[in-house]
Amino acid sequence: GSASGGMAEFIPTLSRCGIVAGADALFMEIHENPAEALSDGPNAMALSKLRDQLQILCELRQVIKKVEIKLS
Repeated sequence: GSASGGMAEFIPTLSRCGIVAGADALFMEIHENPAEALSDGPNAMALSKLRDQLQILCELRQVIKKVEIKLS
């Protein structure tokens, strides 16, 4: 097919959950214009949103590290 049944609106929530759960890596589909992507557009986050999303994830990871240090 030309696309899977992905729901890009869940990328922020699920990626944050991954960080909180201790993931060391994340996979996110990114496209300049998901509506025009030849494949998997419904799965893709717009490139324009990536910087903010990565900033949030990095900040969240720092908080998690601080909590882990206090608990150990």
